[in-house]
Amino acid sequence: MSKVDRSQNATPHPPTATRKRRETKIDPKRVGSFVNEIFGPTEHAKRVQSLANAVVGITHAAVLGIHAIGQAYAQIAGITGKSGVKQ
Repeated sequence: MSKVDRSQNATPHPPTATRKRRETKIDPKRVGSFVNEIFGPTEHAKRVQSLANAVVGITHAAVLGIHAIGQAYAQIAGITGKSGVKQ
């Protein structure tokens, strides 16, 4: 049985810099500032940023699953879906 070269049929993911950002009605920077006002003094900066990212993702997700929220955040931020889920 011979190996099949599938590299010609595969569509590579575009680099992050060329991904198109989804239009947003909620400014992620404003959400970040608001969450920072609430939790900033008591929580670690990365946790505050993660909470802000989750809020933005939730407001743009059609369903409320962790993966869907991460994917929605990734579209807003213009990053890969995998990175959005990890955030």
